[in-house]
Amino acid sequence: MDTPKGGRPGRVAKRATKIMGKAQKTWSKAEATRATAKSSKNMTAGEYSNAEMKADQLYGKATRQQGRAMSKMEKAKYLAAKKAKPTPGMIGKTVKRGK
Repeated sequence: MDTPKGGRPGRVAKRATKIMGKAQKTWSKAEATRATAKSSKNMTAGEYSNAEMKADQLYGKATRQQGRAMSKMEKAKYLAAKKAKPTPGMIGKTVKRGK
């Protein structure tokens, strides 16, 4: 994995949260489309297969969005760790080794 370029950790995390919300919304839409197709008695075979195809497309889109959100969260963690400064209590202390 390439190391992420610059950016503010908080802003990247906020964006990731927004993308994850979109992914959940898209997933719900796919489930609703599939449920409607299964429960509808008036649909022809062609309409049913179109609805199933649309639901599959939405599931795929939601999965891609979720993947993008996860990579943004990883980037935010990386940037936060890179920017982190040691606490005042940690400066100048060494690790004591047991005998």
